Amino acid sequence: THDYVLLFTSKGRVYSKRVFDFPEAASRSAKGKALVNFLELQAEERVVEILPLPAFDAGKFVVLSTQNGVIKKTELDSFSSIRSTGIIAIDLDPGDDLVGAQVTDGKFDVALCTRDGYVARFREEKVRAMGRTARGVRGVKLRESDRVVAMQVLDRDLPATLLTVSEKGYGKRTPAADYPTKGRGSQGVITIKANERNGKVIAVHVVNDTD
Repeated sequence: THDYVLLFTSKGRVYSKRVFDFPEAASRSAKGKALVNFLELQAEERVVEILPLPAFDAGKFVVLSTQNGVIKKTELDSFSSIRSTGIIAIDLDPGDDLVGAQVTDGKFDVALCTRDGYVARFREEKVRAMGRTARGVRGVKLRESDRVVAMQVLDRDLPATLLTVSEKGYGKRTPAADYPTKGRGSQGVITIKANERNGKVIAVHVVNDTD
């Protein structure tokens, strides 16, 4: 209950709470409370990622990605002191939204997953650490009308699979080893057909057999 919770929003802002700030529900089917009761969200701002953290360890980073394919890495301790109104986590271009945030140790691979069913994988070292208000750099070269819908980080030393889910309820699991590691800014490789049957991709998560 004393862990920190970082809440990243579509507008590139981040809020910080402690677990004990949120009331524990009486049952699985309990309604819960709206986040507006806990966060001073701005107009049209929505939470897109929640990261629980026991501590702000030195040597760790937060990797952020946007729907237009921008990627950014910032040292974790840059988020250790956040005012109640939140702070800027990434400077977004007009029309762009934050879609993902993950904690890394600087030696992960990053997988950017797009709405049209492509995944671009590259080494985290290809993105230098930047200040909290920096814009970031290109992570994936998007095809026309495509956009990033999810970002996941992959431990190179552990076997895992990417679970891809489409808007019409279809899903598939693919070994992470099937995604080649390329340079930052590639177009990526196809992970699922975003056709009429499947619909577009809406979510991607790293999973293993015990999850």
